[in-house]
Amino acid sequence: MRATLLCMGLAVLAAGCATLDRQPLAFSELAYAGADGAAWAARALPLPALQAAEGLATPLTMHAVEAGPAEGPPVVLLHDVGGYASVWRAQIASLAGAGQRVIALDLIGHGKSSKPGAFS
Repeated sequence: MRATLLCMGLAVLAAGCATLDRQPLAFSELAYAGADGAAWAARALPLPALQAAEGLATPLTMHAVEAGPAEGPPVVLLHDVGGYASVWRAQIASLAGAGQRVIALDLIGHGKSSKPGAFS
């Protein structure tokens, strides 16, 4: 009886968590924005030399978020393994607010940067 109730409870939870009518968002569709909701200036940086060195057929790009005054002293933020530029949300706002030029990178294979399968 306990096992049956447990299975029924898990089935109800699983059904409530799953949506069959739409696919999950890909990173390329997510907006990178600060805690206030304002979108960050972002760009894709092409890496043709690295693409050639790795012998990759598809173009490599590294995604970068920029905030703060262009003439401010630069601060470059790099995420850890498994992270992406948005993990620095609070620091980006704080540093940019203090007049720093903030550049937060999505390393290759993370966030909105290229995700080549054979890259090491």
